[in-house]
Amino acid sequence: MKTKLNIKSLSRLCYIINVSKKQLINIITFFEKKCHRKNITTKKGKQRQVVVVSREIKLIQRNILAILYSIYVHDAAHGWRKGRSIKLNAEKHCGNPVKLCLDIKNCFPNTHSLRIRKLFEEFLGCSPVVSKYLTRLTTFDYALPQGFVTSGAIINILFKNMDVVLSRIARRNNLVYTRYGDDITFSGRYISKNVYKKIKYTIENFGIILNKEKEEFSEGKSDPLITGINCSGKYPKVPRSYKRKIRALKHKATITNNPLQKVRLVREAKHKELFIRYIERS
Repeated sequence: MKTKLNIKSLSRLCYIINVSKKQLINIITFFEKKCHRKNITTKKGKQRQVVVVSREIKLIQRNILAILYSIYVHDAAHGWRKGRSIKLNAEKHCGNPVKLCLDIKNCFPNTHSLRIRKLFEEFLGCSPVVSKYLTRLTTFDYALPQGFVTSGAIINILFKNMDVVLSRIARRNNLVYTRYGDDITFSGRYISKNVYKKIKYTIENFGIILNKEKEEFSEGKSDPLITGINCSGKYPKVPRSYKRKIRALKHKATITNNPLQKVRLVREAKHKELFIRYIERS
């Protein structure tokens, strides 16, 4: 794994992301016209706005993603990484009686494009002009957008130094630390008030805003879900509420008179059952 990209010229960038210089300049010039915002419904039923790009830009972003994946990120990062998953993230905390769960508020939109340009130029060793073009291709409306395949990988690189410091705090206090995207988790047998404060101060000192509404601290009485997974036992489990949803979907499928709705409900129930088997398979 590399620590820098070291792309110094536009011609080299064009070669790496497989576009001509003329094509690249054209894309940059009309970038906004090749993107549009779209509202989608998440698996949890919430509305989320994403930015959809043209096929041409999507291919370029996938090539950029390939080079971003070559950059070393901290081992504590589990989201937006090949070979990692919410299950692996949750397993790290299984059986630990004390858990601290923190959430980064509006992680993507609160990450300004100036910060991304600084990342490419100062941290990843690209020239100013290459950093400018890479920033333009990976941001929208001066921020990291939901919907770009590159956004998660950029966050992992951007947060590497924070992960290093938080892992050091965890190690010194016999704790486990992981970060799954914008979800930060510490667990162990004891977290003192001073360590609790130090963790939050460290995160905020990196210019990150925490979502106070999603902050959870447990000493075993009401174990919080970690990325939606129950980690109170030796192995990760899907919460009972998730399993109840499957029974509700199957019931709806038996009483509906709409064939298309029946197919959709059965498919959704099967998808959830596969997820349960994956999470609970030891």
